[in-house]
Amino acid sequence: MQESESAEIQALYRLFLMEKTPALVGPDRKSIPIPESIYNILLQVTGYMTQGKGVSVVPVMRELTTQQAANMLGMSRPFLVGLLSRNEIPHHKTGSHRRIYLKDLLAYRDKRDKNRKHVLAEIAKRDVEDGTYDQMPAPDDCE
Repeated sequence: MQESESAEIQALYRLFLMEKTPALVGPDRKSIPIPESIYNILLQVTGYMTQGKGVSVVPVMRELTTQQAANMLGMSRPFLVGLLSRNEIPHHKTGSHRRIYLKDLLAYRDKRDKNRKHVLAEIAKRDVEDGTYDQMPAPDDCE
């Protein structure tokens, strides 16, 4: 991204933050209100771009292959296939191939991450109650 474009994106982002009723101006110079859902997307996109991050817009009903889904979740494809076999993630078949909708994969990821945070919070809470939160356990082979 060029420096001038970066400055323009930052200025646009600031305008999005300040404007309560954003609108586009049509070719006839009439103001066209931006729906809140689209405004929120534009705000997020410009926010990421001001940080120099790339952005893609993907339909939530996009079908993913098992390899694409596994990559997004940071796991092996065989492990993902096991989750699909246990119906932990909704999926369907296209011919003989399993496909997962992006919305279902994101819902699984959010649920998984929420459960992880809950378990970690419980472990930390128990360690605080036991007085061992800031103690480092010695390896079993140490004396």
